Amino acid sequence: MMAAIIAASSVFVSCNKDDDPYIPKDAPEISVKFGGADVAKNATVILKIGAKKTIDVSFVTEGGLKAIEFSIGTESPGVPVTPGATSGTFSIELEGIVKGNIPIAIKVTDNQAAASEGLPEAIGDLSDTFSFTVGVEENELEEVNFEFTWERIGGTAATGLTKYGLDWFQSAGTPLAAHIRIIAGSGNEWYKFDNTVYNAVTTKEGLKALFTDDKKQTGNFTEVNFSTKTYNIVIGTKVVKATGDEYHLINITASNEVIINAGTPTESVRRTITGRSKL
Repeated sequence: MMAAIIAASSVFVSCNKDDDPYIPKDAPEISVKFGGADVAKNATVILKIGAKKTIDVSFVTEGGLKAIEFSIGTESPGVPVTPGATSGTFSIELEGIVKGNIPIAIKVTDNQAAASEGLPEAIGDLSDTFSFTVGVEENELEEVNFEFTWERIGGTAATGLTKYGLDWFQSAGTPLAAHIRIIAGSGNEWYKFDNTVYNAVTTKEGLKALFTDDKKQTGNFTEVNFSTKTYNIVIGTKVVKATGDEYHLINITASNEVIINAGTPTESVRRTITGRSKL
């Protein structure tokens, strides 16, 4: 307590300003927004693969700006500097390309000599560094475990398959099997996967990575026959769209057939294939 009182007293004893040692002004104030939201020092902010966000930096110096050092990982993008300015802003756009953490550091150096109020020579500069991390993550699936029913009554057109770029064009063979194909002329594709991959996929990037050339199929899908009622078959379709291709992962789990309008002239058979899908 005594030391604190003595130190405080020494500040007020001198009446001659030139006798006082130079006391640095406050360090530069740096504030950051990422995608329009405030960022705290040493925080981690999230960016999705393929997305873009802007890093907006504002700073205030008490003496005058001397330099800015800006680094993204191991890169150091150039930042416009107006020496002597007491405040300023700049922006850097960042795009998520590869999953992982990207360290960001912004160092602003204040020319304290400019704030020394007439001292004959530079006393020294003062800097502050604002660091944070951008965590680049994969994108979550848009649709998870969507339950579907593909239905065909007699020889009528099947329903429920268009979403997946498919068409159930006939039921044939012994035992009777559903013949399902890519919609003619659509450019869509279908793939066959091991049934363990369905539960393992949790992101869009992970799903798309499954669609490799060795899994691509030609011809028709005929593995569902109506003497077997339960399945664990996993296929996928790439559906071509003007807004961007869609990748569907499809888990076929059951089939069924029932007579409808029994005993009437319009008697027919309803055949269904059910399951779930991810997009």
